[in-house]
Amino acid sequence: MEGTAGYSVLTLISGATWIQLVFFAFFLLIRKTENPVSNRRLAAFLAAESIPIGNLTLQLLGIWSRPPFIQIFGFGESFVFLWGPLLYLYTKSITHKEYRLRPSAALHVIPFAVHLCLMSARFNLRPAAEKRVLTETYGILSLNEYRIQSVIMQGLILAYILLCLRELARYRRDIRDSMSTIDRHNLSWLVVVLFGYAAHWTLDTVYYVYHSLTGTGSRGIAIAAMAAALFSIQILFFKSMRQPAVEFGVEEKPKYVGSALTEEQKKRYLEQLERVMREQKPHLDPMLTLPALAARAHIPPRYLSQILNESLNQSFFDYVNRRRIEESKRMLLAGKEQGKSVLEVLLEAGFNSKSVFNTAFKRYTGMTPTDFLRSG
Repeated sequence: MEGTAGYSVLTLISGATWIQLVFFAFFLLIRKTENPVSNRRLAAFLAAESIPIGNLTLQLLGIWSRPPFIQIFGFGESFVFLWGPLLYLYTKSITHKEYRLRPSAALHVIPFAVHLCLMSARFNLRPAAEKRVLTETYGILSLNEYRIQSVIMQGLILAYILLCLRELARYRRDIRDSMSTIDRHNLSWLVVVLFGYAAHWTLDTVYYVYHSLTGTGSRGIAIAAMAAALFSIQILFFKSMRQPAVEFGVEEKPKYVGSALTEEQKKRYLEQLERVMREQKPHLDPMLTLPALAARAHIPPRYLSQILNESLNQSFFDYVNRRRIEESKRMLLAGKEQGKSVLEVLLEAGFNSKSVFNTAFKRYTGMTPTDFLRSG
């Protein structure tokens, strides 16, 4: 893989990645959607990715030193410092309700700005002839400077991947307070994307370490890293196309801060809620949300969330699904005589898939539906 074949494969994957990034970024900018802010941030992230990968492709093709490419060659490396921040801002936009950029967001750009200034003084603003010499003699950065740059670059990317995972975990926890069915809204695809970029980061780190120790790069590692990036880009783009605007997600303000709800009101609202759940059985609706249940029980949505969390120590998701499981237990026992299948029971109880039902049943009862029927 280190010979001509490896070089050709790396060039092909790099070129394909570059073309896709440019196309996807452009498409996101012109596409009309209900979530334009998220699309613009994702387009910015893809564009920032495309520039250094485009530089690499030009270098692999051997045309980087030709006009007009030589005038832009070298700028790309600075944009790697934007990968983490832009991916993080995109993650925030699809996990937070009404998320808006604050002035403090400018801090994320500082590493990029510093590196761009340094590279402009060392390389970007030099004449074309000097650029060729500096590139061919590896004279842009000393070995120690290259190592420091690699450590900072890789460290920042890892830090932002971890921040994205933290935001995603917060979002998943938050939607359990608003939705009774979360399997279509838990952003599992984004987890795959983030782990894909983590794999890319790992391989890049191995490449930089290998290069620092040996003075040469490994094309096999470079190919694997580029393939991981290409895989992540594909999922990120196509899944983001189906991502609706955030209806329920992480709130910017801490929960229940300044709440005027008294203990007496909590007790009264809880009685109203239990009466509605017992008489109307709203939990049988698979698409039940907290605002919908609050409207039925005549309780302000914020207060309903507070009551479930503070009085019952349950999320909305757990509260509703416990009710569904209790309902399904009665249906399963009755269904043994009526000839109902497990699938019929789970759909009537408010679940929309067998896998979700089985997971919930085992979680809340400690046994599978089959084991429950046998024990009954």
